[in-house]
Amino acid sequence: GYSKEAQFIDPLTPRRGIMPSLERIGLKIRRYILDSAKYYSYADDERQLLKGIIVGETDDFSAELYSKYSSSGLIHIASVSGMHTSYLFLAISIILGMFKFPKRIICIIAIPAIILFAAASLFTPSVCRAAIMMIVFLLAGVFRRKNDGITSLSIAGLILLIDNPYCLESCSALLSFSATLGILIYQPLIQNLFRWALLKVPPKNPVKSKFGNFLERAPYKLNNYIFTSISLSLSATIGLAYFMAYFFGRLQWGSIFANIITFPLVAISFIFGYINCIIGAISKIVAFLVGYTIINPSLYLTNVIASVFSKSWMNIPVPQPSKAFFLIYIVICYAIYILLTPNKKGSQ
Repeated sequence: GYSKEAQFIDPLTPRRGIMPSLERIGLKIRRYILDSAKYYSYADDERQLLKGIIVGETDDFSAELYSKYSSSGLIHIASVSGMHTSYLFLAISIILGMFKFPKRIICIIAIPAIILFAAASLFTPSVCRAAIMMIVFLLAGVFRRKNDGITSLSIAGLILLIDNPYCLESCSALLSFSATLGILIYQPLIQNLFRWALLKVPPKNPVKSKFGNFLERAPYKLNNYIFTSISLSLSATIGLAYFMAYFFGRLQWGSIFANIITFPLVAISFIFGYINCIIGAISKIVAFLVGYTIINPSLYLTNVIASVFSKSWMNIPVPQPSKAFFLIYIVICYAIYILLTPNKKGSQ
């Protein structure tokens, strides 16, 4: 059906419409961001990693750097997806929350920001999936409706397939959708397995200072963060297993633990990376200090973690599965779902 729509296009004739306009704006934003990443005293590997984190630019990755992240299972850090859109919304919420903006207004303002971010990331399948799901989530907040993750993911998949059915052959799309689906299905179940280890965060003590409350509540929050991160990584690994074996011929069990450490570091690099782009337009000196004292150390630590978890013993080599094996994989996933689902009494 799509072959009937084929037509010759003069490349010198500018396209008109909303999407071409967004693409042009996105390219301008992308060029500015990539140019700003050249400064502020980043080493080569840190500078290339920052480009990957903020706009998904990996063309300048050295062979060693790319191998390190693909072997460690952390290549998703440099592939803009749901994690990055969540960090963007978090930054917008914090900044606007400081000025006492209502939550519904924050959601409305965040929607065009998410669209521009997707445009700056070249509308790749993974960022489009994440942007569509985030926009559906924000619209649910605006209209005060409950958001359903599976439905949002289905809407994103339908829109991408209508626009381009060949995205089913895209490694980026398949990895993004399978990881997200794994998280949506298995994360609550795996989190339930860890309920015995999760600590209830005590309420704030009105007598103590903010710093005192922070010190008292920090161990409980750290405990919950660790087990929540493990459940997220495990659920994503279940969803990714077939495609990781199909595309890369290996399974990385070390990434389950590497993600626990890298999540906050990537958040720092992403949020302050964009803030520094704005600061750089005002004061190069301040931007240099932010890059040298905050962004560069987090990027360096992320590279160190990727090096540690890229060791061969943290990878399980597997033969490339056939496409027919995908049906067996679905059955295995369903069996795992049944085993993890609690019975009526709440026990496993």
